[in-house]
Parts: sequence; C-alpha cells; structure tokens
Amino acid sequence: MTRGGFVEPLLLHAKTHTGLYRVLLHGSGGAIAEREFQLVVEEMLSGRLGARTGLTVTLLSGALIGCVRGWVDGRLVAPAGDVAAALRRMAKAIQTTT
Repeated sequence: MTRGGFVEPLLLHAKTHTGLYRVLLHGSGGAIAEREFQLVVEEMLSGRLGARTGLTVTLLSGALIGCVRGWVDGRLVAPAGDVAAALRRMAKAIQTTT
C-alpha cells in the first residue's frame, strides 16, 4: 500500500455508502458477499504489492476489511488518512518479515 493508494478512497466510499457496506459485510448476503468483497480487496492489494506472498495479502486484507467494518459500524473513529497511514506502516512491517 503506497501513498496515494486505494485505502483512503475506499474508506471514504464506505463512509459515504454505509448501507451498501453493511450489506457487504453483515447483511443478507452474509458470508458470500463478504468473501467476494475480500477477494476484490486481495486483488487490489496483490496489484499494489506486486509478487508478494499469499500470507502478506491475507494479513493486510483482513486488517483493511476490519478497518472498513469498524468505520461502517462507527467503532473506528479516526480520519481516513490516519487509518491509511497505519495500514501502510503495517504493510511495510509485514513485507520486511515475510
């Protein structure tokens, strides 16, 4: 995840379209919708990270989806830029250890 990446726009989109994201992450689509959303996030991360391990992509996608869920549910109260920066730091740390 690089500066100017997709994380901050994704969070802002989720905040603007909370109903859609609630359905994706909690709604009647349940596990199927959440899994499809996770596949999209993993694909975006794989593209950003290049040829990284599946472990790296899985760890980062889980963290990002957790942040999106927290934003939509109102449990995560932080500016999108701060969340994106924290995820970038996490990505950097994970990439140096995998």
